[in-house]
Amino acid sequence: MYVLLRGWQGDTGSGNGMGQVYNSSGNIVENMTGTGIQPVGDTNPLTGLNNWGNEIAASNNHYYGCAVYNLDQNPSIYSNGTAFADSAAVAGGNTNVTYTDMAVVNCKRWAFGGGNNTTDWGGGDYGTRLRNCTVYSATNATSGGHTKVGFRDNSSYPNGSKNVRNCIADTMWNGIEDNSGVAVSEYNCYWNCNNVYTGSTPISPPGTGDTTVIDPAWDTATFGTGAYLMPPAALAGLGEGGTDMGADVRYCYVDGALTTKRLWPWPMEGRIAAEAGVSATYEVDPGGSAATTFIGPWKTLAGVYP
Repeated sequence: MYVLLRGWQGDTGSGNGMGQVYNSSGNIVENMTGTGIQPVGDTNPLTGLNNWGNEIAASNNHYYGCAVYNLDQNPSIYSNGTAFADSAAVAGGNTNVTYTDMAVVNCKRWAFGGGNNTTDWGGGDYGTRLRNCTVYSATNATSGGHTKVGFRDNSSYPNGSKNVRNCIADTMWNGIEDNSGVAVSEYNCYWNCNNVYTGSTPISPPGTGDTTVIDPAWDTATFGTGAYLMPPAALAGLGEGGTDMGADVRYCYVDGALTTKRLWPWPMEGRIAAEAGVSATYEVDPGGSAATTFIGPWKTLAGVYP
């Protein structure tokens, strides 16, 4: 299944966002993109916000191959502006939450995380994992008075361990911000942050295999925003076990399994352009497109796929 969300706006003051999962377990969210989001109220654009109203201790929610970008277009509006958050308002919620191949570009506040009394950036719970996630911002400056953070957990309901592998946090104020008291384990990550780590939870990054000195050299001149949706060549092979660092949002996930099917151009790109006048793939006209509005992440797909 493909999900494309564009220009989504939450309800004023309601805390609603897009792609939310309330009081539900065993969900898979995959191949979802969003851009140009200007949330109103306390909104998380892409989220699995569970246990709302202290109802059910939801668990086993998994996210694969998603990308959101340009979430900071309206910094004057107070909002969490979080890209992904799997939150629990009761103890024991949101165990075994995973994020794999997820990209967040120019987030407003927190890329993975949320507010107080929530188990964030993957729940902060048993079996929580972040694998090959990329967080990039053009500036680490605060937006609307909010600090930009890669991975945040400020839970009052800690319930296990968290680990981060092969992730990139580039030009964020804080890489990891954690006050949950739940141990954080991280390896083979790239950090370009004012603070790699802040908070009261014990952790000692840079961890094994971390780097803070290699420039990812994102090729935005060629690929545009799409450059952040694939592993940078400069960090190739520096991940755990010789794998790459960073998200790869070029191929489709099906039921949580990565396939060789290309995600781009976006399914029915030609029909969307012809009937709606919008390109879901390109941020500039590649030449000959029927679209009049270009809101995709790519300048070109030439060289994206081997």
